[in-house]
Amino acid sequence: MEREVSASWMPGPLQCDVSIQPDFEILVDEPVSAGGTGKGPQPTDLLLASLASCYTLALVYSVNKLGLTADGIDVKVTGTYDGPRFSDLRIAVRLVGVDPDGRRHRGLRRGGPFLSAATTLSCRCRRGSR
Repeated sequence: MEREVSASWMPGPLQCDVSIQPDFEILVDEPVSAGGTGKGPQPTDLLLASLASCYTLALVYSVNKLGLTADGIDVKVTGTYDGPRFSDLRIAVRLVGVDPDGRRHRGLRRGGPFLSAATTLSCRCRRGSR
């Protein structure tokens, strides 16, 4: 399934409007110190949010697929941004009420959700102009 997202900038502050087809709009902005207005998340924040939400939903899917139940799942993604790239990304997970007997289920321990999130990122990017 093909997904499409587009971004538009008009002369002014360092911010843009992002359209996520078909129904969502997001203001993406930089801090005032970087030429933006600070009224929206930075692109790097959205990248971390994408990783956290992808990992969270992959965990929910895995828990359900394994026939387990969860009272809650919290995922925190922390990135160290060094200029034009992240030098480090860390994912911390808190599972609430999964396997209350204290058993760690093999499917979750093998990193299935991580592999799912990593697979989402592994693609060839092509650049073109219109």
